[in-house]
Parts: sequence; structure tokens; C-alpha cells
Amino acid sequence: MPERNFISYNAILAGFSHNSQGLNALNFFTMMVRFRVLGFSLTSVITACGLLADLETSRKIHGFLTKFGYGSNAHIEASLLDMYTRCGRMRDAEKLYFNQNNSIALNSMMSGYARARNGQPDEAVSHFRRSLSEGKLVMDETAWTTTLGVCGALGFRELGKQIHSFVVKAGFGADLGVGNSLVSMYSKCGEMDEAIKSFDAMPVRDVVSWNSLIAGHVLHREGDKALTIWSRMEKAGVIPDSITFVLLIAAYKHTSSNLVDHCRTMFLSMKPTYQIEPASEHYASLVGVLGSWGFIEEAEKMILELPFEPEVSIWKALLDSCRLHVNTAVGRRVAKKHPSGGASRPIDIRACIESVLCIRGLEVLLLECMRSGYEPGTSFVLHEVEEHQKKDLLFYHSAKLTATYGLLMTSPGQVIRIVKNVHVCGDCHSFLKHVSAVSEREISLRDGSGFHFFSDGQYSCRDYC
Repeated sequence: MPERNFISYNAILAGFSHNSQGLNALNFFTMMVRFRVLGFSLTSVITACGLLADLETSRKIHGFLTKFGYGSNAHIEASLLDMYTRCGRMRDAEKLYFNQNNSIALNSMMSGYARARNGQPDEAVSHFRRSLSEGKLVMDETAWTTTLGVCGALGFRELGKQIHSFVVKAGFGADLGVGNSLVSMYSKCGEMDEAIKSFDAMPVRDVVSWNSLIAGHVLHREGDKALTIWSRMEKAGVIPDSITFVLLIAAYKHTSSNLVDHCRTMFLSMKPTYQIEPASEHYASLVGVLGSWGFIEEAEKMILELPFEPEVSIWKALLDSCRLHVNTAVGRRVAKKHPSGGASRPIDIRACIESVLCIRGLEVLLLECMRSGYEPGTSFVLHEVEEHQKKDLLFYHSAKLTATYGLLMTSPGQVIRIVKNVHVCGDCHSFLKHVSAVSEREISLRDGSGFHFFSDGQYSCRDYC
């Protein structure tokens, strides 16, 4: 650019922050200060600090803002609050929170409690109740809807139930948006019976209401029930949207019998019957269904004939199917075409990893599971390392550490609930199956593909994906 002003600089700064490139954002901000570029976006800088979870840098930025008189701005305070929760400094976040009285600040606090020490739902419940009782929070329809959405995303089941009771007392129980959020929240927290009750209690429903209930059944791998809801939806005369078909196609992956022909028919009917053009997410769902039922070559052929460049989600659906059916030939071809398709991201559970008690507990649990027949699935390690190194890498998988933490910190007989934002690997799936047997505990795991329930050495899903 021949000329640059603060708008162009801010665009770059915001772009780094929005794309989770915290270090680049801070470096760019330092350059802006050095060249005396005025009018920079402070919220983007604060967001960058939160992304890095760098407490020292975060405090320096906070001091910089206070020194130059920006600390009392409402938007700045909200960003600072979120920054401190991401750094694990809940006490500092609480001080900022009680200067505000909005649902955005509350949701940042709840997200922080979820991140801190592998989740603090009890703290979130007490914090929410205290905020309401002290009159610190004014809730409207949007605030209730947003807060319930956070509870569902974080798996805060008890807090969600508490908020439901507050919703009813506040007179928002019949609101359409709140009702939809209740259905979604309960299904994401593993409470499908409550989700159905909330749906049935709604005086008015829209397509989002039906989608939320169908999504719940798909999340719980109840394909037949999802299709039953679709039949009710059709009879009620509700016009489906694009999301409806993403969910319905995915439901065929979890039906009790092979209904792939019905799935193909539904997919092909989208445009002529409902005027909905199939998009990338519809193709990804269809690939998942075809692969799940063993039609891997057909799924690969369909991908190669797509009228557009396949996205990562489509390749990943095919790769997951190759793992499920041990189809190494197609799997290798997929890996060559899209090398990042099988990559996974580590989950930040440093509080658990740093705990000697948790590590020692996992060592004992691992031995017990191996006595019951568990064998480390080193084939799931994609790094080119020695066999013993693969076993070491598997040891630190987040699902294992979290399950151990749950066993150590909960009462005997209590259900262990785990929430992951990525797919559980096949080795962890096998491990949790054995844990449920040796510990005599039920385990509920929600990952990117839905719910997995383990009890007495058995599981509810067809293998791990």
C-alpha cells in the first residue's frame, strides 16, 4: 500500500486476533506503538493476550491501558475480564466482573470456570446465583439464551438446570428463543429426556426448535429417533432448512439398520423438493454415512467427482471411516491428498498434568486396565517414532488424564462426565471401555462426533468414531 493509516493497521491487528494468532498480533501492536500509530484497536490487543494465556504480558497491557486512561471503558473492561479468565486468574477476573452487570461478562466468567482446573461448575453455579441475588445482573431474553448456550457448550449440566428454574421464575419460560436454547442445552449435557420435555412444553415452535431436538438425538447417536422427529416435523408442515438436512443425513450414520439407500434418496431430494443446494457440510455428512456403513470406495469416488475443492471436513469424514473399517489403501490415498486430515490438537489440561496425584493414579489405572485386556493402540500415533515412544505419547492423552482425575475427585458410583472439543482417538476409546469395567463406574464422553457411553466394559457406539 502506498499510504497506510490507523484503519489499515487496525485491520491487520484485528485479523491476527480473529484468527487466533496472538503472538503475531502482539508483535504487530508493538510495531504500531514504536511508529506512533494512533487509534489502535485495544480490544484486539487484549484478545491477543488472552489467546496466548501469558499472564505477565497481560498485566503489562492492563497497566498500559490504566496509565493512559482506557481502563474504565466498558468494552475494554469486558475484554480484560475475558483475558484474565483465559490466563486462569479468576480472582482478577472477578474484580472486573463486579464492575459490570451484563450477560457478556457473566458468560466470560463461566467460560473461565470451565477452563480453570478442568472445569469448576460448582463455582459457576454459585457465581451466577450470587450475581442474581445481589442485583448485579439484569437478564433479558437474549441474555438467558446466550447463558444457556454457554452451559450447553461447556457441559455445565447442574448450572443449566439452575438457570432453567430462574428462567421460569422470571417469566421467560414460554419464550421461543429461550425454549430452543433449553432443548439444545439439555441435549448437549446428556439429558435427552429433559430436552424432549422442554420441546414438548413449548407453546410455539419454529424450524430451530425441531433442528435442536433432531441434533440432540444425532448427538446421542439415536438415528432412528431423529428420523421419527423428522416425520413429525413433516406432518406439522414445518419447512426444513439447510441445517435440517445436515442433521438428517448424519442421523443415518446411527440407525439400527442399514438405511443408506434412504439417505441417498433424501440427499438427492434436497434441491428438487426443497430448493436447497447441497453444500460442503451436506457432502461431509453423506461421506460419513457411506463410510460408516462400509461404502468407502463409493464415498471416495463421490469426493473426487465433487464440483468444488473438498474441504477438510469431507476428507476427515472419509479418513475416520478408513480407520473404522481398517481400509489402509484408501486411508493412504487420503493422507497423501490431505496430510493434515488426521492431525489432532492437544487440549490444555496442564493443571491435571502437573498434578503428581493424577499421573500416579493414571499409572495404577493403566496397569489395572492392561490386566483386564487393554493394549495400547500404537497404530493411532502418527509420529514416526519407536514403539515404546508411541506408548509414552498415548499415556498423556487428555481423555485418560481426565478420566483419572474424575475417578480421584468424585464419590464412588458417581458418573464420570468428560467433554472434549475434538474426536476421541481409538486408543482412548478402548481405554475408557476397560476403565468402566475395572472401576465399576459409568463414563459419559461428549466429543466432536457425539456422545459415547461406557458401562461395565461395554459402549453404546459402534466403535470409536
